[in-house]
Amino acid sequence: MPHVEHVAVAPAGSGPEAGRPESGRTGAAQSRSTSARLRSLVAAAPVLLTDAGVVAFALWTVLYHLAFLVDLAPSVTFLVWAATCVAVLVARLWWRRRAASAPATEPEDATAADAAVPAHPRPLLVGVLATAAVAAVAAGLTAQKEGPGSGIPWWIPGGLGAVAAVGALFLTRRRWLATPPAAAPSAAPTPLASAYALLIAVGAAVSGLFFARNSVDDAFFMGKSVWVAERDEVPLRDFLFTDGVAPAMNAQPPVPSIEVFYGAFAHVFGLHASSATWYVVTPAMAVLAVLALWRLVHRWAPRRAPLAFTVAVAYLYLVAGEDAALGTFHLTRLHQGKTMFVAAVVPLMWVYLTEWFDSRSKRGLFLIAALSVVATGLTTTSAIILPLLVGGAAFAMLVVGRWRDA
Repeated sequence: MPHVEHVAVAPAGSGPEAGRPESGRTGAAQSRSTSARLRSLVAAAPVLLTDAGVVAFALWTVLYHLAFLVDLAPSVTFLVWAATCVAVLVARLWWRRRAASAPATEPEDATAADAAVPAHPRPLLVGVLATAAVAAVAAGLTAQKEGPGSGIPWWIPGGLGAVAAVGALFLTRRRWLATPPAAAPSAAPTPLASAYALLIAVGAAVSGLFFARNSVDDAFFMGKSVWVAERDEVPLRDFLFTDGVAPAMNAQPPVPSIEVFYGAFAHVFGLHASSATWYVVTPAMAVLAVLALWRLVHRWAPRRAPLAFTVAVAYLYLVAGEDAALGTFHLTRLHQGKTMFVAAVVPLMWVYLTEWFDSRSKRGLFLIAALSVVATGLTTTSAIILPLLVGGAAFAMLVVGRWRDA
């Protein structure tokens, strides 16, 4: 007779987990899920806060200018803005949940077609370019030292410098095309690193409350906010000396929207404009500015992000103004649009341009456009600086052959 083995099958629920209640296992799984979600939220908090701030203030700037067409009071514009922000947030959450259930798609490889270029430049070319650079610097220093009658024409150092610059661009392009594209341009920040950035940002906001503000520009910026808070209208004439009688000192309607935002915020919540600006909005500006620095540092130097970030924040504290008082431009003057432009918009623009260069996503292009609107709402100086910044990025794209993107 054939040998038959009898295998005992344990009944359901009789294993090691049998003694553990079902509710206990479910509770442990929910606890782990909640902890994972919390860590993920902390890691993504700098990106969420800065992107939300960019979109929100861009929306305010658009509504601020549209309000001139229908003669809308700043307080009404503020309420419309707040309601629109809530609607956009709800729509974003709905779209995010819908996208999470959709199948993922593979990103396009932007530079795979250029991987066959040899990596190492010719030694003779490098030697010629280095010689041209050294000769250009030497000729320029000699001409500067000896004065106009030195006998060295201007075009000699200029021509040698141009040769060195063009050669450097050629070598940069060659090296770029020879480098294989990376699968992940930069790793996502860890919850611990993001928590450190958030802690420093909150510390900067709190410490900014105790700084002495000694900016004479506040007579203009805060004066406009106080006018809006008390009268609920945008001043289109002089508000500093003649109480709206004399013509305005700047172009009308006023392009920056930040001072009107402060005044409208104070009017809606029944606060004095200076209190709303210095004790409510400026700390929020400090958080966004510090997190903008964190995003740039983590994008460009992910291996040493905490160290580079600490040095960058120290610069915000230690930079000195003309009156030799430490920190008189950055943390103590973030309520001024031009300071926020330097401290937050410029770092974020480099972040967005870098992400666009790597991914060319519609979201990245939208954020670049939104941040440009934010810059316009902060200061008229952005009309001078922002084209130079974006133009430099476009030129870099041209150098490496990304013509359409540029």
